[in-house]
Amino acid sequence: MTSAGIQRELKRLGFDDAWIRYRGGSYETAETIGKYKVEFEVQASGDLQCIIWNPETPCITIYIHMESRTAVLSALKYSPKCTIDGTMKRGEGTREMLAAAFDIAKARGADRVQLHDESTITCESGETIKLGAFSFIRTGMTWYEKHFGFKPLPEFQEEYDVAKQLRKSLPLTELRGKPCSYFDRKTTARILRELDLDFGEIVWEKSL
Repeated sequence: MTSAGIQRELKRLGFDDAWIRYRGGSYETAETIGKYKVEFEVQASGDLQCIIWNPETPCITIYIHMESRTAVLSALKYSPKCTIDGTMKRGEGTREMLAAAFDIAKARGADRVQLHDESTITCESGETIKLGAFSFIRTGMTWYEKHFGFKPLPEFQEEYDVAKQLRKSLPLTELRGKPCSYFDRKTTARILRELDLDFGEIVWEKSL
């Protein structure tokens, strides 16, 4: 995600000026924490930007709003080079890296982490689809919900619970048999309309 994209994401979550004073950094200037190269950027406000780097780009970007003790996961990108040895496994390694990032955020003062689920997955066909909606349609849970216990904020919970009930009326056996690439933007949007679920607006939260 570009700096402009991260700024938009933070603004959506109510941290309007979170990215303005970020000066940038690099893999070379980051410190080593466990398997990862981590950079900390202190804002003039006292808030904190945490980045896990690979040699070229950030793997994870977390912004910690110190007054509310809220961490915002604003970017996540897989690369085998996200670990120092350059051999991070897809799936298992991503989950381990996220857990480490959440531990770092907690150690730096956050007691919760929030996100909009913009995660994607690349199908065997090479097509990239939205992982959150795909996982919810297929299994009834998002990836962040299943692996890390994220829940919608209270103002989104009723909408999500209704969608979970409506999901039971879908031809689930048929949908589970569809290839990943079937769940493109158009098909996913159609199914979510049937469930009356505005998935992209939900804010997810997890206690640390």
